[in-house]
Amino acid sequence: MRRVWRAAGLDRKLRDHLAVLIQRTAGIRGIRLRTELFDRVQIHRNNQIYRFLLRVCRLVHEEAIPEADGDDFDFPDYDLGDAETGVLFETAVRNVLRIEAPDLRVPPGNTQIHWRDATAPEGPGLPLMYADIAVRRKGPDPVLVEIKCVREPFTQGKLRSGHLHQVFAYLKNYPGGGPPIPGWLLYATVGDSFRYSGALDGHPLHVRSLDLARPWPGVAAGLRRFAKELRRPPDGAGAA
Repeated sequence: MRRVWRAAGLDRKLRDHLAVLIQRTAGIRGIRLRTELFDRVQIHRNNQIYRFLLRVCRLVHEEAIPEADGDDFDFPDYDLGDAETGVLFETAVRNVLRIEAPDLRVPPGNTQIHWRDATAPEGPGLPLMYADIAVRRKGPDPVLVEIKCVREPFTQGKLRSGHLHQVFAYLKNYPGGGPPIPGWLLYATVGDSFRYSGALDGHPLHVRSLDLARPWPGVAAGLRRFAKELRRPPDGAGAA
């Protein structure tokens, strides 16, 4: 908080709000932050609420650039495709789902999916598969959600086929003997808005975008709508 408070160009209202929060922590001794300190923190079920906060703090620590006078800090601009942005977005989506739809039973991390009927390879092995979010609604069947932060979700005016193939591989190899499970692709975009619904070999597939260029209330409303759709998916197929 102190480092952000000293950032050049920070909105005045945010700076005043941070000053109040900093005063509340006056009795807490400060430490000199080092990257390895974040690696020592063990996140488990009882303290996983701090996972996202720690990632934000680490981002601030690693990206803040001291000003020439040594008293203030500045932060570089971020591209949507940065790996750090993708991790933060995925974590934000996971936390919003826990708050807005607690009945979905969102896991704390990625879910590994094993290849079905795979034999021991004689050459290079098969790639590992990890679904971003595998939630469970009421009933036994899960819902697989893949989060994408890319500069351009389209190639030649069409959704990236590699992303669709990736989700299809997850859906076909997910363990279970019930009906085809649904899959979702959620894209973080800047200025773009789109939504599609269809099916892949019997698996319902829904594609949604979340425009991060909007003011925060609009982003939050979009996340809440996404949580609502996961709980009660739309009927029918085809582009919308």
